[in-house]
Amino acid sequence: MGILRWIVVTTSVIVLSTLGINAFDNREQLSESLVGSAFVGLMGESGACTDGMVFVDTSDGGFCIDVYEASAGKSCAHADPNSKQQTDDNLSLASCVPDSVAEARPWRNISRQQAELACVRAGKRLASNAEWYRAALGTPDPTAWGPDDCNLDNISAQEPDETGTRENCVSPAGAYDMIGNVWEWTAETVSGGMYKNIQLPEQGYVVGINDEGVPVETNPDIPERALFEDFFWVDRSDTRGMFRGGYWKSQADGGQYSLNVTVPPSFVGSAVGFRCVASPKS
Repeated sequence: MGILRWIVVTTSVIVLSTLGINAFDNREQLSESLVGSAFVGLMGESGACTDGMVFVDTSDGGFCIDVYEASAGKSCAHADPNSKQQTDDNLSLASCVPDSVAEARPWRNISRQQAELACVRAGKRLASNAEWYRAALGTPDPTAWGPDDCNLDNISAQEPDETGTRENCVSPAGAYDMIGNVWEWTAETVSGGMYKNIQLPEQGYVVGINDEGVPVETNPDIPERALFEDFFWVDRSDTRGMFRGGYWKSQADGGQYSLNVTVPPSFVGSAVGFRCVASPKS
């Protein structure tokens, strides 16, 4: 259970920036840090993105990300796929593309490979780890959850909420449900515990991160208040995918720094979904 409370105002983003300085490896480049990028994304860029997406500014030109967790479009065979086969049925239809709309059931029971294909169908791509993290930074993560806060403590529920129904669960960039509701696939792969030549730490509470929000230091027993007591799960065997943010039963373990690296990219589950990104319009 965290102690820090989060308020979605400019001063809160500044507070998070201050708290995050010691957690970043690139401490001398705060102006180019992911916290700074997410803050700039709060202002948006008019006309840069298609409907259902918001702009996140970065030093390399920025990107557009879906406002909502992906849901199955109206032309899909199954509005709420309950198995990998039903996702296959959806993707067998050329007209079936993922939507980014409010009040829809998140598209779950989808592997990372299937999520990548679904995003391509929509003229987009699956969010990378860095893109996901930039868009999520600053999402409110209070110590106790009310009905409008991120869906992290609905421990009796068997299903997630519909997208965008938690009005306080929106990042400064304008993306809803980046924390909780369902885990979200990212496009990265971890092999033998190595990610981009970085040896990932042991499983535990996140106490240090790099500039992509990947844990570089953990503590098995003591949560870090400044990082909202978020947790890191890892399996060093074989090839693993990466999903982020937590789901509706994660409680304090879930959040913008929470990362799960325990399953192969072929995994499908009822608590794992995705969202897509695209380059801004020229």
